[in-house]
Amino acid sequence: MTSFLARNPVTGKLEEILALSNSDAFGRQRVSDPETLFEMNHIYDKQSLYVEEVLTSGGTGTHLPNEAAVQMAVTTTVGSRVVRQTKRYFNYQAGKSLLVMLTGVLVNATNTGVRSRIGFFDDASDKTVDSGGNGIFFEYSGGTVKIVKRSFISGSQVDTAISQGAWSESDQLDGTGPSGITLDPTKAQIFWMDLEWLGVGTVRCGIVHNGEYITLHKFHHANNIASVYMTRASLPVRYEIQQITGAAAASMKQICCTVISEGGHPKTGRIFSRPRTTTVSINTTLLPIIAIRLRAGYERAMLQLLSSDILTTANQQLIYQVYYGATLTGGAWVAHDATNSGVEYNISATAISGGRLIDSGYVGSVNRQSTFELDAFDQAGVSIAGVPETITLAGLATGAGTTTYGSLTWQEMY
Repeated sequence: MTSFLARNPVTGKLEEILALSNSDAFGRQRVSDPETLFEMNHIYDKQSLYVEEVLTSGGTGTHLPNEAAVQMAVTTTVGSRVVRQTKRYFNYQAGKSLLVMLTGVLVNATNTGVRSRIGFFDDASDKTVDSGGNGIFFEYSGGTVKIVKRSFISGSQVDTAISQGAWSESDQLDGTGPSGITLDPTKAQIFWMDLEWLGVGTVRCGIVHNGEYITLHKFHHANNIASVYMTRASLPVRYEIQQITGAAAASMKQICCTVISEGGHPKTGRIFSRPRTTTVSINTTLLPIIAIRLRAGYERAMLQLLSSDILTTANQQLIYQVYYGATLTGGAWVAHDATNSGVEYNISATAISGGRLIDSGYVGSVNRQSTFELDAFDQAGVSIAGVPETITLAGLATGAGTTTYGSLTWQEMY
């Protein structure tokens, strides 16, 4: 715990002030530059490249450009629901404090029949395989604000909800604490949480008010539990609202968020490569050469493309293209390394459509390799519905056809 001396403006005496905001989740002073793993706002659009949106029973997500926000609204129908979750699961590294900051409005008006959540978490009901249902979030339900720890260590999803009046720290934002603040869930807040995982570390949660970090609750686990407190700490950012009783319609707002690794974030993960050992005949129609995706059982992993390589066997010009999220026709998916890798590949697909083009170029009678930066955004995963996103190297000839080889190299992060 970090402390410093400050002069009391009333008495003029020096007093010891606790300053938890000056230390990270591991108690180190916050003196190094934070490394941003992700940041997102909604100035121009709903960020559909990076966020999945699930709308159920009349739920809506509306971009508010003047507010740089997304309004998530539910009807009076029980089960009406809106979920907005980042496609990416952000890689936690042991020994590094992971700081998550999120802004939003939990609910537009007092409403005991609606439940809304803002945090760093996922839900087992979305992806029903793998280790689902973990994280930390702020919740408004039954007219009360709660801080919730979600765990899947028992094989089922368990939420430990701590209501506002039971928060562990001295300031429960009821107007009587050191800050004098009364929390209003209908107003925009800056929520924060930092994780000391290592399986059994501490989680701290709070808000930022007038530029100051206020710690509201701590979940302590070391020497208190016989296992881990949640299955994984590599998780997505998620906002959600659901109608529970049907009493009245309601809405919440998603504004901005960032995920920060404190103390650096070297790029770690398993690296693999897969060459196509048989040629494919490329003509003037775009054809897939080799594709990869996460296989079943790795629905919460992330797949980062490192490089692609293409070789023509004849003196013919070729255009190569690399896509994220393309749809392939035909072909068989084969496990790259069933023991060590969570990836499967396809070298026999016959057509490609859709997707997002992330790289392209030209090849003559020699090979061409493209190397990709470890970008914070361009990582392939699996959708909430369980559909894996493909990474595909494809090509088409500018004139006469040519036979071609190709390969992909990637990194897997869990």
